[in-house]
Amino acid sequence: MTELLGEFDLRDWLLVLGPVFITAILMHGYWRMRRNRNTLKMALDKSFLSEAGEESDTEADFTMLRELPNGGARVRTKIEPGDDPLLNLDQDVPVLTEPVDNPQQIDLSESVNSPEPINSPEPINSPEPINSPEPINSPEQIDNPGFSINTEADSHIVPAPSELDLDGEVTAARKEPKIGLDPEPPIEIPEKFVIVHVLSTGKPFKGQVLLEALVEQQMAFGEMDIFHRLDDQNDPKFSLVNAVEPGIFDLNTIGEIVTPGVTMFMRAHEVADPSCVYDDMINVAQTLAEELGGEVKDETRSAMTTQTIEHCRLDIRQYQYKYR
Repeated sequence: MTELLGEFDLRDWLLVLGPVFITAILMHGYWRMRRNRNTLKMALDKSFLSEAGEESDTEADFTMLRELPNGGARVRTKIEPGDDPLLNLDQDVPVLTEPVDNPQQIDLSESVNSPEPINSPEPINSPEPINSPEPINSPEQIDNPGFSINTEADSHIVPAPSELDLDGEVTAARKEPKIGLDPEPPIEIPEKFVIVHVLSTGKPFKGQVLLEALVEQQMAFGEMDIFHRLDDQNDPKFSLVNAVEPGIFDLNTIGEIVTPGVTMFMRAHEVADPSCVYDDMINVAQTLAEELGGEVKDETRSAMTTQTIEHCRLDIRQYQYKYR
């Protein structure tokens, strides 16, 4: 037997004793589980429990102990009718009879007359001074002979402003000039003259032929001894002068003169519609050039082509858009 045990090494011992040890642990656990199945354990703080024979200090502690587990339930006491304590009206009520120090008393014997009367402010905007009534002394006084009332301060009454004053103030306020911004100065429109020449290409223009052509174009002789195209209000739209100085015409001798040409001009800054007036002036100039055998030139005495006319018309429209 000893030899047999001596042949067992550690591995063999573990194989033999291991299952036995595991079986013992399982059986012990099963036994503990069955033992504790019907047992409820609770951990209570012993400081809340009183020892046997001791009474709680307060009713609140006793009530709290009854509410805790294993402390029992509260017993509700039944109050029978008539158990309430009765109010004894014959019982003496304690009354404070000791004197209490009175704070500093006010001496009513001193007079409260103000040393000086209080003057009210002067009347405001009163047209006529209103005589304030004299101070009224009260015939009655308070039982205390040292206490009196001075009504002199109330004698000065501030008169309310009359309706006339209010109306006057309103009227004066309305008449005050209103301070406003200065109006912007008007924009100065620069002067703009448009000049067109009608010059002869060969022989000079005869005075009588020129006069007849001007009358056909509704050019009227007028101010400054020159011809004008007039509008409905008889204001000049454009004018025509002699190309020879001093540029005027004499109706008494116009049939005897000859001239190399005439000059037409308009004041674009004075007419209502410069573009329309310019078109009328170009039409009259072209008609005179055809009837008199001349040619239309611009202000530099260059040929008045269609491109030149359109350029001048565009310039007038820009001027009209900018200053009108």
